[in-house]
Amino acid sequence: MMIFIKVLFVSGFFMLLSPIILAANCADKVVGCKFFSDPPLVPEEIVNNFLSSYTAIEKEAIARDYRNIRELCLAQARKNQQRLIYVATAGGPGGGKSTILEAYLRDHPGFVYIDPDQRALKLMINTYVQELNNYVLSSDPDYSSILTAAYTKWRGASNYIADSLLNAVYGEGLAIAHGTTSTNKNMPILYQKLKGRGYKIILLLCGSTDENRQRAVENRKVKQGVVQSTNEDVKNKGKMFFENLPIYFKFADEIKLFWVDDFSLGWVMVGEYSKDSGFKKTDQSFDKFKNAYEEFRKENVSKNLPSFNDLLVMNS
Repeated sequence: MMIFIKVLFVSGFFMLLSPIILAANCADKVVGCKFFSDPPLVPEEIVNNFLSSYTAIEKEAIARDYRNIRELCLAQARKNQQRLIYVATAGGPGGGKSTILEAYLRDHPGFVYIDPDQRALKLMINTYVQELNNYVLSSDPDYSSILTAAYTKWRGASNYIADSLLNAVYGEGLAIAHGTTSTNKNMPILYQKLKGRGYKIILLLCGSTDENRQRAVENRKVKQGVVQSTNEDVKNKGKMFFENLPIYFKFADEIKLFWVDDFSLGWVMVGEYSKDSGFKKTDQSFDKFKNAYEEFRKENVSKNLPSFNDLLVMNS
């Protein structure tokens, strides 16, 4: 069964209505949607697969969370609304991506901010948040295990909500601020779709050491009570970030590079690049970013990655 989105134009802003609908004759499932862009940015089979492990009742709760989160994200983008710009983070977990993106948005309003953790998981009051109620917390002294279990159970739903909203906003050509690691092997396909629809691509590349990122993730769990990645993710996605560096430079119109030495001291922008004006080093810590990439190259000769200098030449 295919449900089409209705659109209401209110005060110069496209309001998306009911992208998830629990149909009367199939109340046991969250029904997929066809957006105005065809194909969608994220394939529907990938989006819908995130729901495969949930019960009918859980899917209804996920649908309620989606509606709430959609309204919040769209409402916050109404002021100074932008169109056809895609700004996204790239980097491993614990590299300061969320903080860097939110700092960017303070100076660049008008984006629909989408993130499976910051703008989905934390706001899922009908599902994830219910796993962390006072009764549950008081019944188990191992707070870490409760957080991990809640994250594991509802991570698929948070990805479903984020990708569904991503498709809806892309379909309307609205500006997207995407909190993501950008480490998927299918990033070239996503960037090609964005380019085909006329989007300008701006990437915020967030570099750091594996040790600092691991400490940041542990600190987040202990002091903030948040689990948003596994130890395996921290390690693997950090490697995939450097492996994807040539892809970022190939497709991005603009790139800003950041480095984090110590998560407790914050980040610094170390360089910026654009297809028009080339590369500019903005801080001495750029050398740490560059050296981390070059070290990864040497450890992975079989991947045939270009040097950082060659990356600039190839994309100038």
